[in-house]
Amino acid sequence: MVAAAFLAGYMCKAAGEYTPPQLYEALAASETGGEKNPFIRTKVRPAAGSTAYGPVQITGPTAADFTNRLKGSLSPDVLRYAQQMSNQSKLFLQHGNNKSKPGYDSTYDYGGTGHLGQTPTQQALYRKFAEAMIQRMYQNSGGDIGKFIQRWRGEADPKYTQAVRAYLGAVK
Repeated sequence: MVAAAFLAGYMCKAAGEYTPPQLYEALAASETGGEKNPFIRTKVRPAAGSTAYGPVQITGPTAADFTNRLKGSLSPDVLRYAQQMSNQSKLFLQHGNNKSKPGYDSTYDYGGTGHLGQTPTQQALYRKFAEAMIQRMYQNSGGDIGKFIQRWRGEADPKYTQAVRAYLGAVK
Protein backbone atom coordinates (compact mmCIF):
# COMPACT_ATOMS: atom_id res chain seq x y z
CA MET A 1 0.00 0.00 0.00
CA VAL A 2 2.08 2.87 -1.37
CA ALA A 3 -0.39 5.59 -0.33
CA ALA A 4 -0.33 4.46 3.29
CA ALA A 5 3.48 4.36 3.28
CA PHE A 6 3.56 7.83 1.79
CA LEU A 7 1.08 9.22 4.27
CA ALA A 8 2.90 7.65 7.18
CA GLY A 9 6.30 9.15 6.47
CA TYR A 10 6.55 11.00 3.16
CA MET A 11 9.52 8.76 2.38
CA CYS A 12 8.35 6.79 -0.63
CA LYS A 13 8.78 7.89 -4.20
CA ALA A 14 5.65 8.51 -6.22
CA ALA A 15 5.16 6.54 -9.40
CA GLY A 16 7.52 8.07 -11.91
CA GLU A 17 10.38 10.35 -11.08
CA TYR A 18 8.93 13.01 -8.79
CA THR A 19 7.92 12.93 -5.14
CA PRO A 20 4.69 14.46 -3.85
CA PRO A 21 6.59 17.29 -2.09
CA GLN A 22 8.37 18.17 -5.36
CA LEU A 23 5.09 18.15 -7.26
CA TYR A 24 3.39 20.21 -4.53
CA GLU A 25 6.09 22.88 -4.76
CA ALA A 26 5.89 22.98 -8.56
CA LEU A 27 2.10 23.31 -8.51
CA ALA A 28 2.21 25.95 -5.78
CA ALA A 29 4.80 27.98 -7.71
CA SER A 30 2.57 27.86 -10.79
CA GLU A 31 -0.71 28.51 -8.97
CA THR A 32 0.01 31.05 -6.23
CA GLY A 33 3.77 31.60 -6.36
CA GLY A 34 3.35 35.33 -6.89
CA GLU A 35 1.03 35.82 -3.94
CA LYS A 36 2.19 37.21 -0.60
CA ASN A 37 -0.28 34.86 1.09
CA PRO A 38 -0.93 31.72 -0.98
CA PHE A 39 -3.83 30.71 1.27
CA ILE A 40 -6.44 32.50 -0.80
CA ARG A 41 -9.41 31.71 -2.95
CA THR A 42 -8.55 32.06 -6.60
CA LYS A 43 -8.68 35.56 -8.07
CA VAL A 44 -9.86 34.16 -11.41
CA ARG A 45 -13.61 34.60 -11.80
CA PRO A 46 -14.88 32.12 -14.38
CA ALA A 47 -18.51 32.43 -15.46
CA ALA A 48 -19.39 29.13 -13.76
CA GLY A 49 -17.59 30.17 -10.55
CA SER A 50 -14.63 28.56 -8.81
CA THR A 51 -13.88 27.36 -5.31
CA ALA A 52 -10.12 26.87 -5.86
CA TYR A 53 -8.25 27.56 -2.62
CA GLY A 54 -4.76 27.54 -1.19
CA PRO A 55 -1.25 27.20 -2.56
CA VAL A 56 -2.15 24.47 -5.08
CA GLN A 57 -5.73 25.74 -5.60
CA ILE A 58 -7.78 22.70 -4.54
CA THR A 59 -11.45 23.04 -5.48
CA GLY A 60 -14.31 22.08 -3.20
CA PRO A 61 -15.56 19.23 -5.42
CA THR A 62 -12.03 17.83 -5.75
CA ALA A 63 -11.53 18.03 -1.98
CA ALA A 64 -14.81 16.16 -1.42
CA ASP A 65 -13.91 13.52 -4.02
CA PHE A 66 -10.46 12.85 -2.57
CA THR A 67 -11.75 12.94 1.00
CA ASN A 68 -13.88 9.93 0.04
CA ARG A 69 -11.12 8.21 -1.93
CA LEU A 70 -8.46 8.62 0.75
CA LYS A 71 -10.47 8.47 3.99
CA GLY A 72 -9.03 5.08 4.92
CA SER A 73 -5.46 6.34 4.69
CA LEU A 74 -5.73 9.90 6.04
CA SER A 75 -5.06 10.70 9.68
CA PRO A 76 -8.14 11.88 11.60
CA ASP A 77 -6.79 15.47 11.66
CA VAL A 78 -6.19 15.56 7.91
CA LEU A 79 -9.56 13.96 7.22
CA ARG A 80 -11.32 16.54 9.40
CA TYR A 81 -9.46 19.36 7.64
CA ALA A 82 -10.37 17.95 4.22
CA GLN A 83 -14.04 17.87 5.23
CA GLN A 84 -13.77 21.47 6.42
CA MET A 85 -12.36 22.42 3.00
CA SER A 86 -15.50 21.06 1.36
CA ASN A 87 -17.62 23.12 3.75
CA GLN A 88 -15.54 26.25 3.14
CA SER A 89 -16.09 25.88 -0.59
CA LYS A 90 -19.82 26.30 -0.01
CA LEU A 91 -19.10 29.65 1.63
CA PHE A 92 -17.00 30.60 -1.40
CA LEU A 93 -19.98 29.93 -3.66
CA GLN A 94 -22.32 31.83 -1.34
CA HIS A 95 -20.16 34.97 -1.09
CA GLY A 96 -18.30 35.07 -4.40
CA ASN A 97 -19.33 38.03 -6.58
CA ASN A 98 -22.20 38.79 -4.19
CA LYS A 99 -21.20 42.07 -2.53
CA SER A 100 -24.79 43.29 -2.43
CA LYS A 101 -26.07 40.11 -0.75
CA PRO A 102 -27.07 40.50 2.93
CA GLY A 103 -24.41 38.95 5.15
CA TYR A 104 -21.75 39.18 2.46
CA ASP A 105 -18.25 38.39 3.80
CA SER A 106 -15.24 39.34 1.67
CA THR A 107 -13.21 36.64 3.44
CA TYR A 108 -14.92 34.17 1.08
CA ASP A 109 -14.98 36.26 -2.10
CA TYR A 110 -12.45 35.88 -4.92
CA GLY A 111 -8.99 36.66 -3.56
CA GLY A 112 -10.24 36.28 0.03
CA THR A 113 -8.36 34.24 2.61
CA GLY A 114 -11.13 31.92 3.71
CA HIS A 115 -10.72 30.59 7.25
CA LEU A 116 -8.67 27.40 6.82
CA GLY A 117 -5.14 28.65 6.17
CA GLN A 118 -4.67 31.07 9.03
CA THR A 119 -2.47 29.03 11.38
CA PRO A 120 0.69 26.95 10.83
CA THR A 121 -1.30 23.86 11.86
CA GLN A 122 -3.99 24.51 9.25
CA GLN A 123 -1.34 25.16 6.63
CA ALA A 124 0.42 21.87 7.46
CA LEU A 125 -2.88 19.97 7.25
CA TYR A 126 -3.61 21.56 3.86
CA ARG A 127 -0.22 20.44 2.58
CA LYS A 128 -0.61 16.88 3.92
CA PHE A 129 -4.00 16.57 2.26
CA ALA A 130 -2.74 18.09 -0.99
CA GLU A 131 0.28 15.78 -1.09
CA ALA A 132 -1.95 12.75 -0.50
CA MET A 133 -4.12 13.88 -3.42
CA ILE A 134 -1.04 14.48 -5.55
CA GLN A 135 0.33 11.02 -4.67
CA ARG A 136 -2.86 9.30 -5.77
CA MET A 137 -3.37 11.41 -8.90
CA TYR A 138 0.25 10.97 -10.00
CA GLN A 139 0.02 7.20 -9.50
CA ASN A 140 -3.25 7.11 -11.44
CA SER A 141 -1.49 8.99 -14.24
CA GLY A 142 1.05 6.17 -14.42
CA GLY A 143 3.85 8.52 -13.38
CA ASP A 144 3.37 10.47 -16.63
CA ILE A 145 4.06 14.07 -15.64
CA GLY A 146 2.12 15.52 -18.59
CA LYS A 147 -1.00 13.49 -17.78
CA PHE A 148 -0.67 14.37 -14.11
CA ILE A 149 -0.42 18.11 -14.78
CA GLN A 150 -3.42 18.04 -17.09
CA ARG A 151 -5.46 16.06 -14.55
CA TRP A 152 -4.50 18.47 -11.76
CA ARG A 153 -5.34 21.50 -13.89
CA GLY A 154 -8.57 19.94 -15.13
CA GLU A 155 -7.82 20.88 -18.72
CA ALA A 156 -5.05 21.06 -21.29
CA ASP A 157 -3.19 24.31 -20.58
CA PRO A 158 0.18 24.47 -22.35
CA LYS A 159 1.35 27.59 -20.50
CA TYR A 160 0.57 26.05 -17.11
CA THR A 161 2.15 22.73 -18.09
CA GLN A 162 5.29 24.55 -19.19
CA ALA A 163 5.48 26.46 -15.90
CA VAL A 164 5.17 23.29 -13.80
CA ARG A 165 7.69 21.42 -15.96
CA ALA A 166 10.12 24.35 -15.77
CA TYR A 167 9.93 24.37 -11.97
CA LEU A 168 10.45 20.62 -11.82
CA GLY A 169 13.42 20.91 -14.16
CA ALA A 170 14.98 23.44 -11.83
CA VAL A 171 14.70 21.14 -8.79
CA LYS A 172 16.20 18.09 -10.48
